[in-house]
Parts: sequence; structure tokens; C-alpha cells
Amino acid sequence: MAEPRGNRALAARLGEMLRRQRQDLAMSQADIAERIGVSPQQVQKYEAGRNQPSLMRAAMLRRATGVSLDELVDDALGDPAEPPEQATDVMYLLRDLRRMNPRQVALLRRIARAITGLGE
Repeated sequence: MAEPRGNRALAARLGEMLRRQRQDLAMSQADIAERIGVSPQQVQKYEAGRNQPSLMRAAMLRRATGVSLDELVDDALGDPAEPPEQATDVMYLLRDLRRMNPRQVALLRRIARAITGLGE
């Protein structure tokens, strides 16, 4: 049975989001592939919208990129929860946060709480 046209469009948008996120994280297709247990060619197919990851692989992609499945799907559907510029800022903050050691993360958390007035 042929795949509905809307599914192909969604797969293409999801693939584009995955590609952008991977590039923003300065990761190669091989990096992602190694983390989720597939070949780099399979990641290339996901990004091109030719294949769709299974639910398990999608969860592994979330772990590899730090982006929730909800964010990927919402963005792929064209219904982002935040304005694009805020989403990009958050994406860069997440990328930077992943590179910090626990002491740096704790310090950043205290700074963020002080700035927002949330306290400890």
C-alpha cells in the first residue's frame, strides 16, 4: 500500500528538523548513527525523509540530540510551541549545557534562578 502524501511531507519536515539540529550540535551523520545504532546511510535517509525512524529509534534520536520528540514533531508539523528565534536560542543553550561539567551546570542554574527571580 502506498504511503499517504501527508506522511511523506511530514517525514521530509521531520528529516529537515533532524538535520538542522544535528548541524547546530556540530555532529556528523556518523556521530548520530553511532549513538542510535544505525548506519550513517540510515541517518541520511531519515534526514532526506526517505525513511522514518521507529518509535525506539526516535527516542534514541532524542537522547542523541537533546531535543524532545514533542519538539521535533511539533516543529515538523509546523506548529512550534515557541517563536523560531526563541527556539533557536533554547537549542543553542541546550547544546552548550550538554558540554558543561556538573559544577558549571549548578552555577548556571543558580544564575538563571537569580535572574528570573525564582530563587533556590
